[in-house]
Amino acid sequence: MKETLEQLVGKLLNLPKEKVAELYESDGETLKADAIDQLVQIDAARIKAIKDSHKEELTRIHDEAYSKAKGESLAKWEKQIKDELGLTTDAKGIDLIKEAIAKNSKIEIDEEKIKLHPRYIELEKRLNNEYISKAEYDKVKQEFDEFKGMIDKTRVVSAVKQDAVKIFRGLKPVLSKDPVKATNQENDFVEKLTQFDYEIQNDGNHVIKSGGKRLETQNGFPVSFADFVKSEAQKYYDFEIQDPKGNAGNNNTGGGLNIVIPQTEAEFRTMLATEPDPQKQIALVNAWKAKTNK
Repeated sequence: MKETLEQLVGKLLNLPKEKVAELYESDGETLKADAIDQLVQIDAARIKAIKDSHKEELTRIHDEAYSKAKGESLAKWEKQIKDELGLTTDAKGIDLIKEAIAKNSKIEIDEEKIKLHPRYIELEKRLNNEYISKAEYDKVKQEFDEFKGMIDKTRVVSAVKQDAVKIFRGLKPVLSKDPVKATNQENDFVEKLTQFDYEIQNDGNHVIKSGGKRLETQNGFPVSFADFVKSEAQKYYDFEIQDPKGNAGNNNTGGGLNIVIPQTEAEFRTMLATEPDPQKQIALVNAWKAKTNK
């Protein structure tokens, strides 16, 4: 088992044997209580390094693409002016406008007079209106995205609340025995979830976003909507204790620690990877073994 673990960790995380050895107690056979937490941190640092190494390259590609598109659009407009007026010149931009006016009005080129010419003014307005700077474009786009995000949030919030209530009730939280108070407690909880943004998914596993970025585990995987609701609910409520074979609830297998019993192996692995408390990690493993008879 130890040799298999060394090979697996070595290949997945590129961790040398001496680093793997640090995960064991002095007897060389028993894993330390925080061994899993150490591996999660190492993997999280590896993924962050990969993302950071590509950030500068992606920015460069974006700027080059923008400059190319802007240049092509301006060149197309300049060609149209030359074709319409029969100009054979290498002039560009404002200089091209000056030559166009000079040819069509048959007057001596005078910069101040040219600037007052109706056609110059018309073309200048067109240039300013149709070709904006990247900074101005980014500003307008940001304002639009913020407005669109506000509209989208209003549209999806009802769907999020509806699915959140189903998950919340399945956790069997301890609420007031008064039906009115219990309903108000439930409504207060789902309202707290609206401070986040979401992308609605047909299967109910909605993508959670904060600050424009999706919520992820330390290993770079998206946080599932069900796990997110459970995590938020644990901040405010206790849950009914059920038998490990039940559909939901808590288990005191972990020496009195209050933990939620995972229902699937995938859910178990996600909860184990995102749990920062080593004691609760051990309790979670014991509870999963009791549930699955492993």
